[in-house]
Amino acid sequence: MDKVKLHCAHCGSDEIKVKVIESAADYMDVMPDMLLVRRALEVAIFGRFSICFAGHPEGYGPNWARIAGEFGLTAHFITPCLCGNLLNPRRACSCSIARINRYHEKPLTRKARSSDLYMEVTDPREETTTAESFKEALSRIEKAVLKALAFNPEAINLLRAARRELSLTPLRVEKTKRVANAIACLSQCESIGPEHVAEAVQYQPKSLF
Repeated sequence: MDKVKLHCAHCGSDEIKVKVIESAADYMDVMPDMLLVRRALEVAIFGRFSICFAGHPEGYGPNWARIAGEFGLTAHFITPCLCGNLLNPRRACSCSIARINRYHEKPLTRKARSSDLYMEVTDPREETTTAESFKEALSRIEKAVLKALAFNPEAINLLRAARRELSLTPLRVEKTKRVANAIACLSQCESIGPEHVAEAVQYQPKSLF
C-alpha cells in the first residue's frame, strides 16, 4: 500500500483543494476538543475509511460529518433514535424500543451504521485541550506509511475475545482488523498490538440494548 495522500471532496485545482483542507483544519481547532472523535477522524483520514457520526441533530455530529466530507471521506450523520436523545445524558429519550429498532432497520440508517468507523458524538462534559493543531496532525498523517502489518499474539487473543463478547459479525471483524492495522501504522509500529485492536473495537457500532 502506498503512502497516504490527503484529498478533499471538491473538484478543481490543487490550490483550491489545499485551501479547502486548510479551512477545515482551522475550523477543527475552534471546535470543542472531543479528543476521541478527533482521533477517529484522524484514523479515517489516514486509512481512507468511511465514517459515521451519531448524535443529536443540533449537536456537533453534523459538523464532524461535514468536515470529514471536506477531506473526501464517505461520511454520514445519523441520530441514534427519532428524537435524537438516546445518547444524551442530559435529556430523556421519548422513543419506544420498537420505534428505535424500526428506525435502525431503515436502509439509510443501516448503511450509515455499516461504515468502517462509527462514533457517538455527545456534548462535551468538560473542556479538554490538545497542544497539537489539526494542521500539525495532518502533517503527521501524511508522513505515516500505510502498509500491511502482522498481529502479535496478544492482539490476536484480544480480537478473538472481542468477537466473542461483542458478537462481531465476520464483516465487522475484517473492518476491525483493517482499522487496527491503520492505527498501528499511524503509530509507526512494526506490528499490530492489543492497544491497536482495543482502539479499533471502540470505533465499531455497539448493540442498541
